[in-house]
Amino acid sequence: MELLKASGKVVVEDGGVMPNPMVEKLAEGVRIPFTIRCHRNIGYCLY
Repeated sequence: MELLKASGKVVVEDGGVMPNPMVEKLAEGVRIPFTIRCHRNIGYCLY
């Protein structure tokens, strides 16, 4: 995470995600880039 931040990437960590998350938790994660206005420059989403 620190390496990504040091290279100028926007990093958002959503704590509390369990293995095989529920659809609601995935939807919450998908909304994050739109709320911070970076949805056009997304390189990776790791779940």
